[in-house]
Amino acid sequence: MEIELILERIVNQLLGTEGLQAIVLGGSRATNTHRPDSDIDIGLYYGARTA
Repeated sequence: MEIELILERIVNQLLGTEGLQAIVLGGSRATNTHRPDSDIDIGLYYGARTA
């Protein structure tokens, strides 16, 4: 499966997650230095909790 399709599926699953502010790609894929066997590093940023 192509990386673009994998990332699209991940993003679609995460959309609408309560408090989620950003989804970021990190690691070698973000810097375009990945190899065919590289993993996918994804960071999730959430807003501050409210009481």
